[in-house]
Amino acid sequence: LLHKLFSKIIIPKQVYDELSHPNSPPIIKNELEQYKKDNFIEIKDIKITDKEYYVYEQIKNGVWREDEKCIGKGEAAALALAIQNEGVIASNNLSDIEFYINDNDLYILTSSIILVQALEKNIISEDDAEDMWSKMIDKKRNLPASSFKHYYSNIYLEDCKKFNVFKLK
Repeated sequence: LLHKLFSKIIIPKQVYDELSHPNSPPIIKNELEQYKKDNFIEIKDIKITDKEYYVYEQIKNGVWREDEKCIGKGEAAALALAIQNEGVIASNNLSDIEFYINDNDLYILTSSIILVQALEKNIISEDDAEDMWSKMIDKKRNLPASSFKHYYSNIYLEDCKKFNVFKLK
């Protein structure tokens, strides 16, 4: 599905490391490696000399926020790249990133939003979206509704009002 929606995805090395960790599900690791072989993903290592590094360290260590809430390296790196490069955050971890996306007026994509946009672009059917949703629920993924239909009918427009949702072309 991602290949049909995007020409390339840039992910921080910290996220790549999390997804390719030995404890990650084999399907995730295999898909990630295939994306890498296909040059579909670009892995961006944030070095101390990069403009993103200072922002990354501030977010990771909780200095960016008044409540000093620390977040994971992957989320912090993705946010730093998006903030410094006017990028899009793709994450389902809204509890960790919501402050930053709102504070920096960042665009966001979640699995839920991607499925809606794929449906609206006629890349997948509603049955396909529901099937993918059910599989994510079965794998204990944290989704905002028990079914795709419920999300699309009742929550999606609220997400669009609440967040700066990136609209795929």
